[in-house]
Amino acid sequence: MKVEVPFGSRTLAFEVPKGYEVEIPATPSLPEEDLVAAARKALAAPAGCPALEVKARGAADALVAVPDATRGLASGRILPLLLDALEKAGVPPSKVTVLAALGLHRGTTEAERAALHGEAAARGAVFADHDPRTGIRDLGTGPGGLPLRVAERVAASAFVLSLGVVEPHQYAGFSGGWKTVGIGCAGEETITFTHSPRLLAHPRCRPGVTDGNPFADAVKENARRAGVKFALNFVLGPGGGAVAAGAGDPGVTHRLLSARARDAFALPVKAAADVAVAGVGAPKDASLYQATRAATNLVFGPLEAVRAGGTILLPVPCPEGVGAGVGERRFAEALRAGPGALLSERDRPFAAGEQRAWITARVMATRRIVVVGSSIPAADLHAMGFGSAATVEEALSAAAAAGAKRLLVVPRALAALPVPAGARR
Repeated sequence: MKVEVPFGSRTLAFEVPKGYEVEIPATPSLPEEDLVAAARKALAAPAGCPALEVKARGAADALVAVPDATRGLASGRILPLLLDALEKAGVPPSKVTVLAALGLHRGTTEAERAALHGEAAARGAVFADHDPRTGIRDLGTGPGGLPLRVAERVAASAFVLSLGVVEPHQYAGFSGGWKTVGIGCAGEETITFTHSPRLLAHPRCRPGVTDGNPFADAVKENARRAGVKFALNFVLGPGGGAVAAGAGDPGVTHRLLSARARDAFALPVKAAADVAVAGVGAPKDASLYQATRAATNLVFGPLEAVRAGGTILLPVPCPEGVGAGVGERRFAEALRAGPGALLSERDRPFAAGEQRAWITARVMATRRIVVVGSSIPAADLHAMGFGSAATVEEALSAAAAAGAKRLLVVPRALAALPVPAGARR
């Protein structure tokens, strides 16, 4: 039996060894609409607040926060619509800043900037990368001692709006909404606080859960205090088009699109597998830091899709290695100390980036993660606690020799919310 999963910008085909019982869950096949057309409709019918050209009226300037390149949103195609609406409100493009909401990830490349910015630069808008360690404004303290910190550019802007993608998120339940600014444009103190194991160990901090989620609540408070007034968000399909789009009040928009995302990303699984092949694909599989979310999604979603003692295979090229940002480097350093050491240190202050190591270590404590076909040397992977294999066939044969019989293949594991097959959502 031959199967294909994403691998970078192409697909990777592999032959399943004999003896496996294979499950490839059928994911919802939902129609996709062109991003610009979907954005135009959403802006024409905002939820929870007036239209953007009315909401921004009287503002001296504006800031648009856009996701980084790993979110797969072609922001540059959508920005002209926002610039048009802002201009109608009296804010010319020369008074608009487009800020890449990087959190602690690496800065944008020239090619990425072109895709994120599009024609906005030619119209006079200013583009900048967020840096969580410089140019930060202190907004005080939130519930539980939450340090509220945001980019000075955001805090000083008269009108702040954000673009975002609503997809399953390891801690926030779903990304998008307030998160583009609340974390993507936050100061390092805020990112560190919200990504601490003390917070992330909460049972409501998991994919698909938003109500009663302390991570989501903290993100909202930081963005609300920063002055975010409007959001344009999308649920993206596998073809890069919009399954759904919404605009308006950030909270209302996020709530409506999260409901759509639960259906769009539901992965009905009959039973926990011995082995899972978790596909990732570009742009997320450029770094191991981002790619590991595929493994943790299959364990911490609504259903544990891989049994304790099982194996998760990650076919990922990782041309950027573990990742180039400071958070990615911390992730690798923390894992080199050993999963056991990480899990025993949950009460110490964690630097942002180490939280991904911690949640990955939680999976490694009961399951094996094998990285397949990566440019990262096997010795480096082993030092971080991962297994390695040159091909999926090699890894599946090794698992079969150890007694594995049930195989789960998830081509889009980052966009998967495993649920019991037949369960009502």
